[in-house]
Amino acid sequence: MQSYIGVLACTKIPISINDWRNVPLDEKDKIWNSIQDAYVVPKEWKKLVITSAANKWREFKSKLTNWYIIPCLDTPELL
Repeated sequence: MQSYIGVLACTKIPISINDWRNVPLDEKDKIWNSIQDAYVVPKEWKKLVITSAANKWREFKSKLTNWYIIPCLDTPELL
């Protein structure tokens, strides 16, 4: 389930958003609804699922930065 949460977060939430708190609530609800469609989870888990999605989305953005931005800092024309 954690892998699926990560896939949903990385595919449904644009990386152009600076902060998870700026993600629209309807996008977060789409992630929750997708999890409910795929797994039997109690409603009480919604906060845990959304928090996990936030962490995985942040890790994804960090990984992209480390792979593509930081190596090109000395050559801004590549950015």
